[in-house]
Order: sequence, then structure tokens, then C-alpha cells
Amino acid sequence: MVHRGFLPAIGSRTREVSFCYVKDLARALVLCMDRELADGEILHVADPRPYSYEEFGRIAADVMGVKPRRVGIPIPVVWAAALLAEWGARLTGRPLIFTRQKVREMSQEAWVLDTSRTDRLLGFEPGFSLREALSETISWYRDHGWL
Repeated sequence: MVHRGFLPAIGSRTREVSFCYVKDLARALVLCMDRELADGEILHVADPRPYSYEEFGRIAADVMGVKPRRVGIPIPVVWAAALLAEWGARLTGRPLIFTRQKVREMSQEAWVLDTSRTDRLLGFEPGFSLREALSETISWYRDHGWL
């Protein structure tokens, strides 16, 4: 929606999310192989700074050279749209990424990770800013006709 000039703002609250670029994740996995970690050790890999969905959208818009218009969407409308999308997918047999489960995820107050243990045990810090990660990702999407 952002590349079409719309910045959806779902609900009335600001929601924060932790992001991890795949290249940073791959580097963290390599670091795990070089360390003695306890069996079953769980480490959170992400940019230590969480972003709001709106901030994410604004950075993506800036990378794409788009000036989006913020569009507030009440959560009940989003639920209804997801239900209609699911029904449409059943009728057409097409795969679907926008579902009621996605709305449940987007409706949570936050999806934020504490990365301090990962930093301490692995010495890991992200090598890519969100802007750099989005720039590479958006370029890939454009190159492959997804945008």
C-alpha cells in the first residue's frame, strides 16, 4: 500500500515491533557456531531499537521516493477486510497473506525483543540500519517485479 501512496495506520494506538534483516540473522547464526552455547539456548536477534508500524512505513516510503498519505483504519474494519480476503481466497483458491491471524498479530501492543543477552553472549550488533535493509529489500522486490 505504501508504494501506492497510502500509509495505513491500524487502530488508534502506536504499536512497536522489532525487526531483523536476514543478512544480520545469517551473521548471528555464524557467530553462534563459533561460540559455546548451552543446549537449547534462546537468543533474540533484532535491531535493539524497536520501530512503530507507521515509522517503518514512512522509512519504506522515503526509500521508494513516495509521499504517502496516512489513512487511519479502525481495527473492526481491518477484521472485516481480513475475513472477506479469506472468503475470497477460498473461492479463488489463491494463496493469502492477509488473514485474521495477521490482524491478531498487528493488533498486539508490541512485538519487541530484548537483544541484550545476544549482544553479551555473541558480541552481536546489527550491521544494517532499517533504512539500509529496506533499501536492499525494496530494490530486490522491484528487480523481481513484486513492486
